[in-house]
Amino acid sequence: MKYYFRAFKNYAKCDGRATRKEYWWFILFHYIVVFALSFLDGVLGFYSTDIPLDYGYMTLIYMFASACPSICLQVRRLHDVGKSGSWWWAKNVPILSWYVLYLNCKASEPAINTYGAPANYVPTAVYNEDEESDNSNKIRFCRKCGYELVNGSDFCSQCGTGIVENVEMKQNEVL
Repeated sequence: MKYYFRAFKNYAKCDGRATRKEYWWFILFHYIVVFALSFLDGVLGFYSTDIPLDYGYMTLIYMFASACPSICLQVRRLHDVGKSGSWWWAKNVPILSWYVLYLNCKASEPAINTYGAPANYVPTAVYNEDEESDNSNKIRFCRKCGYELVNGSDFCSQCGTGIVENVEMKQNEVL
């Protein structure tokens, strides 16, 4: 339920990334709400013959209110798999809609991509303890893949994980 409300909280935010779990939990609750409102429209007689759609007034109001959050969530989900948000329009093309469904089911990119960091991103660097206390001469290794890092780099060249010096490690060395 928290993912459903998170989409409405970030209703106009198309930058960043959304996890697969966040997207599918929103879709589940979205359809539950649409089903419940359609049922209430039928019970309360809120259907109109003037509107050429098969939705009642409450369902239409909800669908208009949730259009922007659901589109922005879809764009953030596409960013999470490394695709442009403009792929959202491909959902309306019959054959390409299957590819967009595949992208929604695809696992997130584990590294930082052009759209931002993943949800479980923890920027850290590990120093080799055998070296002296001067950090400029220390060999750094990526905590995620263990690959040796280039001095002055901000990202691991092997897996793309962002690197930030561990401030707590430096504070403990001083104490």
